[in-house]
Amino acid sequence: MKKIITFLVIAFVFAATTQAQVQKKHKQGDFKNLNVEEKTNSDLERMTKHLDLTPEQQNQIKPLLAERNAQLKDRIEKMKEMRESGKKPTAEEREAMKEEQSSRMTAFRESMKNILNDQQLEKLKNAGAEKMNHGKKGKKGKKGKKDKKNHKKENQENQEIDN
Repeated sequence: MKKIITFLVIAFVFAATTQAQVQKKHKQGDFKNLNVEEKTNSDLERMTKHLDLTPEQQNQIKPLLAERNAQLKDRIEKMKEMRESGKKPTAEEREAMKEEQSSRMTAFRESMKNILNDQQLEKLKNAGAEKMNHGKKGKKGKKGKKDKKNHKKENQENQEIDN
């Protein structure tokens, strides 16, 4: 009887853990399941709530978000095709993709500066900084090692300055 109860408890814990992981994956990959219009509406709703957008601002931002999400969807599709074919981008291609992404982000930010007021821009900037730092604490692996190296380098530079 004890063996049966122990087995049932282990099975229940395993099932609960697996279900939690599946739900987390769905949350992370929501963009893959949404079309561009749904993603745009979702982003606009979130921005409206967070930044207190006026209806006029919403009408100005919606096409920008739609364009950004369409481009993102295309890039995701291209990367998926490359992964499936086993082809890896060259260093030049990666650098070109980074520069292209950077120019798109700069253009998007400039457009947002023309639409949002100073208070809204500050909220957007802070939200972006939080998003970039989200989940970095406690992560281990390559990024953690780089962070340690950068931290050591900063400490050495600070010691040199102090001396």
